[in-house]
Amino acid sequence: MKIRSLTVPRESWEEQLAIIMSTFSLPAELKLTICPECGAELEHINKEDIQDRIPYRTYENIKTVTHCKSCEKIFWIGSHIERMKKQLQRIQKTKL
Repeated sequence: MKIRSLTVPRESWEEQLAIIMSTFSLPAELKLTICPECGAELEHINKEDIQDRIPYRTYENIKTVTHCKSCEKIFWIGSHIERMKKQLQRIQKTKL
């Protein structure tokens, strides 16, 4: 059966996401391959190549850096990523 439309409540983005994940059987995984600013594909780059664009303490603590060729934004794996993963897993377990 094809789903032609899906109505989600307005109050809670977490409930909206839980409904969408449940309805379409989406996994609670965080894919960090698309730029959140412009939607273009991210590519891995050496942090040494953009050292002047990253705060010193961050530069010392990160391993992976991605770059958007379209909007020139730079992204790295920080502590916020683990929080986002846990939040997605919690949302997936939400009873609807």
